[in-house]
Amino acid sequence: MRLGINGSWRDDYLFGLPNGQEMIGGSSHLVHAYVMRDQKLWGQQVRLRVGVKNLTDFENSYVRKTQFTTMSTGENVYRYSYVMPPQYDLSLTVKF
Repeated sequence: MRLGINGSWRDDYLFGLPNGQEMIGGSSHLVHAYVMRDQKLWGQQVRLRVGVKNLTDFENSYVRKTQFTTMSTGENVYRYSYVMPPQYDLSLTVKF
């Protein structure tokens, strides 16, 4: 049996400098994981793999900063997007 955990790190970046105000955001720290098992069944090599992408985001809970908008009053406000929900996958491979 194998267990794998990996992730991707994206730090904050500069969206813009409207009216000299620094607008930054966009960071994400996603974690992915999988479990894999190789087994011989009925004389055939079988691999079962169960995985999940976007298991958690250590930086954001449900939303993250993705842009900004300048309102008619001149106020700069962030725009948000939902964090990608977990995606599950299952695969079964048989070698003949």
